[in-house]
Amino acid sequence: MKKYKKILAAAVSVVVLTAAAAVGVKIYKQSPRYIIKNTVMKYEKDFTIPFFSKTIKFENDKNTGEYAGKFELSEAQAKKLKRKIEKAYGRSVHANAVITDSRLGRGDMPDEKIINTTEIEDRDCDEEKWESTAEREWLAESGKMIFWYRTNTRYYISETRELLNKDCFIFNDVVLYRNVNGKYILCVLRSDNTDRYMN
Repeated sequence: MKKYKKILAAAVSVVVLTAAAAVGVKIYKQSPRYIIKNTVMKYEKDFTIPFFSKTIKFENDKNTGEYAGKFELSEAQAKKLKRKIEKAYGRSVHANAVITDSRLGRGDMPDEKIINTTEIEDRDCDEEKWESTAEREWLAESGKMIFWYRTNTRYYISETRELLNKDCFIFNDVVLYRNVNGKYILCVLRSDNTDRYMN
């Protein structure tokens, strides 16, 4: 009898742990860290907010997929994130060069890895490039801007401008700045500009 009780207790424990794990995964998939990881670098999935960063604000529209987040980072986290996105930018520049050479007949057709490299634009911390009130509200603040990059899936690779992705006009603006209080603030704004560019 005791043997069966032990087996039953073990079975119940497994069920409880499995259910807890499932709930944990579901909660994580709704977190800013998971959402940003699966959108800012859609294919590579190697960019997101650091663990233990402080969420100041995060608004996510589940219907449109748009979101706006603001996070406080430590100085060490900010420096590491800067190195990471600069490396990703270099990867994007290399992919652009390969694709350009292919278009001009100076190279072979790009492979899938190159085609699926996230497009990244260095906005050069140029505040004149703010395109909407939403951008200014979420991304602009008094202080020193450290970087401002915009990411999206690649538009096209052929001279006929054949679209590769239906979501290529969904932009992810990633801004890091140091505010007047000396705190490092990371802002991420995801906006759908399909109507603007396709109509």
